[in-house]
This record gives sequence, structure tokens and C-alpha cells, in this order.
Amino acid sequence: MKSYDSIRRDVAAFLAANYAIELDSLGPETKLEDLGFDSLGMFSVVTLLENKHALKFESSMMLRVRTVGDLLDILRAQCSAA
Repeated sequence: MKSYDSIRRDVAAFLAANYAIELDSLGPETKLEDLGFDSLGMFSVVTLLENKHALKFESSMMLRVRTVGDLLDILRAQCSAA
């Protein structure tokens, strides 16, 4: 099983470095689009996680991500499925 905390740290670091988004300061209902995080950003996060943690994400699943909570829920699910 992949470590959710490790993956979450990688996502938080990516968002901070590329979007000036501090993941820990956001609530689960915060819309990623409102923060400037778009489909290209999602593709970049997915690529990072697939390469670094050998996770696999379905495109249709990632297209449904709209909020911080959605993103974290998918990460949790991937960790428990790995």
C-alpha cells in the first residue's frame, strides 16, 4: 500500500511550487479552478504521481475532480487500492 501522507506531500509541494497554492490552508470544498488549477495542472499531477509512485489513474476519474476534497478522496482511494 502506498503512503497517503507521502503522496499528499508530493501533491502539496507541486501545488505550492507551480501554483502558489498551500494545500493545508484550503478546505475540502475549495474549487481548484478558482485557484487557477486547470486540466493541464491535473495532468501534470497525475504524471508526477504515476511516475514517482507507480499509481494509475483513469482519465474519466480525474476529469471529475473539481475541489480539493475530490482530489484528496481520489488520492486516498488510490493508496488503498495500490
